[in-house]
Amino acid sequence: MAKGLHRLGLLTARWRWFVLGVWIVGIAALISLAHGFGSNTSNNLRLPGTNSQAATDLLASRFPPQQNGSNPLVFHTQTGKVTVTNPGASGTSNALAVGVVSGSPSLTVDRTVTLTHADLVYDPQRDVFYASVPSTASQYADEIVRIDPTSGAVTGEVSVGSDPQALAITDDGQFLYVGLLGATKIVRIALATLTRDTDILLPADTSIFGNGNRYAEDIQPIPGAPKLIAVSTFYTTVSPRNAGTLLFNDTTPLPKSGPAHTGSNRITRGPDASHIYGYNNENTEFGIRSLSVAADGLREGQPKRNILSGFGVDIEYDGGFIYSTNGGVVSLPTMTKVGTIAVSGAVRPDAANARVHFLSGNSIYTYHYTQFTALGSYSDASLTNHTKLVRWGTDGLAVGGGATIVLLRGALVAP
Repeated sequence: MAKGLHRLGLLTARWRWFVLGVWIVGIAALISLAHGFGSNTSNNLRLPGTNSQAATDLLASRFPPQQNGSNPLVFHTQTGKVTVTNPGASGTSNALAVGVVSGSPSLTVDRTVTLTHADLVYDPQRDVFYASVPSTASQYADEIVRIDPTSGAVTGEVSVGSDPQALAITDDGQFLYVGLLGATKIVRIALATLTRDTDILLPADTSIFGNGNRYAEDIQPIPGAPKLIAVSTFYTTVSPRNAGTLLFNDTTPLPKSGPAHTGSNRITRGPDASHIYGYNNENTEFGIRSLSVAADGLREGQPKRNILSGFGVDIEYDGGFIYSTNGGVVSLPTMTKVGTIAVSGAVRPDAANARVHFLSGNSIYTYHYTQFTALGSYSDASLTNHTKLVRWGTDGLAVGGGATIVLLRGALVAP
C-alpha cells in the first residue's frame, strides 16, 4: 500500500501540469452538470397511490397549517399542557396547543348559585360573571348582576330596562352589551364602574317589506374596537323572524347590513376583526355566511349551504374553527366542514387548552378541539334545564341560562 502511494506521488509530481489540467476540466464538467439539473433544491416529494400521500393531501385540504406532517411525541404524565412549535418555510413558528389529560380527568361542582337568569358571560380581567335577569324573575328583575365565583355572592347590580336577554363582553373588558326583549334597543354597561353608559336604539324597518320593530337576538363586539358591534336582529310578528344583521359605530347604525328573512340568526367572531360569521337556523337554506366589516357596515359574501344544518342551531368560534351546537366543525376562513362531533348541546370551545366542551342534558362532554376524540365526561343532575356553557378561571366551566348557575372545576377543563 505504501509503495503504491509513493509511486502515485512521484507520478503526480512528474506530470504535475497534466494532473492539474485534469482536475480543472473535471470541476468545470461538474459545474456544467449542476446547472443542467437546476441549482434549486426541493423537498417537495409526492408518492401517488400511497397511504402517506393520501394522508398528506387530506391534511392540506382540511388543516393547511399541519400539511407538512408531524412527528409523534409520547408523553407520560398525570396532567399538563404541551405547546409544540414547528417552524414553517417562512422561518416563523406556529404554536400548537396539545392537551394532556390524566387517565381519569376529574370535574367537580365547586358551588351552585341560585339565580333566575337568561344569559351569562365571564369577565377574565376582573374574575367575575355577569348575568341578565329577565322581567319574570322574583329577584333582581330587569337588572344585570355581577357575581363573584369564589363566594357565589352578587357583588353589584345595575338596572337596564325591560327584560334583558343576550349579553356580549368586549375583548378588552371595557363594555358589556345587553339586548332587551321588552324594548328595541341595546344597553351598554361600563364595567369599570358597573354603570349604564348609553342606549343604542335599533332602527325600525320601515321599508315596503319591513315588519316594524327590531330586537337584538345576538351581539358580537368587533375585536379591538369596543364601540363597534354587530347585532343580529329579529321581528316578533312574522316568520322567518330574521330582521338583518346591523353594524353599529358607537350608537350609529351603518347603512350596509346583512339581509333580513334568510340571513344570520346567530353570529360569531372569526380569526380577526375583518369578518364576522353567521348562520341561518330558521329555514332550510341553513347557510353559513361571511360578513366583511367595512367602513359603511357589513357586506355579506355568498352563503355556503350543506356545511351546517339544523333548526335552532347556535355557533361559537375559537382557534380557527366554528363549532355548532349539533356537533359540526367548520374551518375558517375557507368555511369548509372538517368534522362532526357526535353530540348536541350548548358548546364552548377552548383552543388554548386544546378542548371543546358540550353541555347535553345532565352531562358535560369534552373532546379534542381538532381531532374530535373524546377526552372525558361528567354527569350530575344539577346540570339539567340549562342553556349556557361558559369557560371561567384557570380550570372552570359554568353552566347557566336557567334557575341556577353551576360552577365546576377540574382537570377535564384544563391542567
